[in-house]
Amino acid sequence: MGYENIENLSKVLEESKNHVVMILKHSNICPISTSAKHEVDKYLVEHRKNVYFVIVQRQRDLSNQIAEILGVKHESPQLLFVKNGVVVHVLNHDDITQENIKGIYL
Repeated sequence: MGYENIENLSKVLEESKNHVVMILKHSNICPISTSAKHEVDKYLVEHRKNVYFVIVQRQRDLSNQIAEILGVKHESPQLLFVKNGVVVHVLNHDDITQENIKGIYL
């Protein structure tokens, strides 16, 4: 378990019918985004989950598609929790912490 790149958003949304999926929008040039990714990493050490990973500089079209389809204004870093094809919670910027993830993950 760990990070998986999104190749097909439809597949991710379909998977969300079985369980909550997390999508992390990450900027590889932003220190806040790097800190947020470290927090997600710490969470993953304790919990065998998968996080879909989008590097916004390389996957701008996908990042915009996620914002449009899921109806969530783009921010980076941003951690989306998706269940049944709908965003059930969002953490942005400094709110992306291991403790906050533990408190939300369904």
